[in-house]
Amino acid sequence: MNTVLITGGTGSFGTAMMEYLLSKPGPKIRVFSRDEHKHERLRKRHGGDPRVTHIVGDVRDRRRLADACHGADAIIHAAALKVVGYGEAHFEEFVTTNIGGSSLRIASKTATLSNSRCCSCGVPAAG
Repeated sequence: MNTVLITGGTGSFGTAMMEYLLSKPGPKIRVFSRDEHKHERLRKRHGGDPRVTHIVGDVRDRRRLADACHGADAIIHAAALKVVGYGEAHFEEFVTTNIGGSSLRIASKTATLSNSRCCSCGVPAAG
């Protein structure tokens, strides 16, 4: 595996996955997230490791996602909205972000995938 794209790469799971991959020799990592502040914190934390490319983008933006997928050997889809109350009020946004099926499938056509994984986590509603 030469190039791994991690959507939601600045979140808790995405960051842990990036750190795990950085502990291994070789793979290039594309960190894809819409949070530029977290990108900057990660960049400082890892000293600008040349294997890491930071891409600011939203998984709901097909063109941006397709560009990020281009040439990737593996995609780890960890982008997610997690606040249950927000999800109840904005269901469609949750579905398009968390599941993101059609956008990711369309975008990944430009990748040379050997692997693709999705993860999902959330906090149950109180009550």
